[in-house]
Parts: sequence; C-alpha cells; structure tokens
Amino acid sequence: MAYITMPPVSHASVPLPSSKFWASEQTIESWDLKEPVKVNLDLRQLDQGLSSCWMDEYGLHPSSCFWQGVTKMMIRNVPARCQQEEVDRLIQVITPNFETRMPRSSSCKCKGYAFVEVDSPATMQLLAYFLWQARVPTRQSNRPLKIHPANLEVKSMSL
Repeated sequence: MAYITMPPVSHASVPLPSSKFWASEQTIESWDLKEPVKVNLDLRQLDQGLSSCWMDEYGLHPSSCFWQGVTKMMIRNVPARCQQEEVDRLIQVITPNFETRMPRSSSCKCKGYAFVEVDSPATMQLLAYFLWQARVPTRQSNRPLKIHPANLEVKSMSL
C-alpha cells in the first residue's frame, strides 16, 4: 500500500511507478493542508499507462508525464572508469548550459551514477530523449544509461 495526500479540492497526488530503486509506500504531503489527509492506495490498481513508462533497463521513458517541470536528472549505469568530462561531452550535444555532479569512490572511480541539472524543463525533455537507451560513446559498456528525474515533483490529476 502507498499513501497519497488528498488536497481539499478534487485532485489527487500521483505516486511513483513501482521500482526497485524507491519504496512503494510513500506519504506525499500537500502544501495546501495544515495536516495532510492520508489515503491508502493499492499500487496495483493504478492505471497501467502510468507504470508502463518505467523500464528497469532504461529508466523512465521521456514521454512520461513525470518529466514535466523537471530540471535535474539522475543517470545510472555510468561505467566505473568513466570521467566526468566524458559525460559532459555527451550532454553538450544538447545544451551548453548544465551542471554535472558525478560522485566518486575513494579510489577515484565513478560510483556508477551522475546528476545533471539544466536551466529549463524543455531542455531536460530534449536531454531525456537524447539519453534514452544511450551509452557513453567513449566506453565499450553494453549497458545502456538508465535515466529518471532526480527532483521529481509529484503531479496532480483529476479524480
């Protein structure tokens, strides 16, 4: 079961699609209420259209409504010996205005993921389409990059 917050109007927050990378149970607080109203929601009852955009191999498809308004992306499956400059060159194909953070272990190897922040949601949408199923061209890894929003704001939908 997951929890969603019901604002006093006829809208509901949309939970994230099921994934092994985040918990299926969440409490999403509404900024309109002083005390959130929690409603149990069985994730299996969600419209299959919402969860069908997530693919374990590639991440969240760029056509998903969850990309709307997003300016920060998490990129997974970055090869361990990959340098930040390699990821930067890949992103520069889409935009020159971005910030990349790629955490490293104590042995200076990439931890396997990076964060990219751009200046607008429209640029992020283009970047998501560009990186969808992409690989770092300077590396021989067979694993495609896996993308999803890093600063996901839960959207509302009519009930």
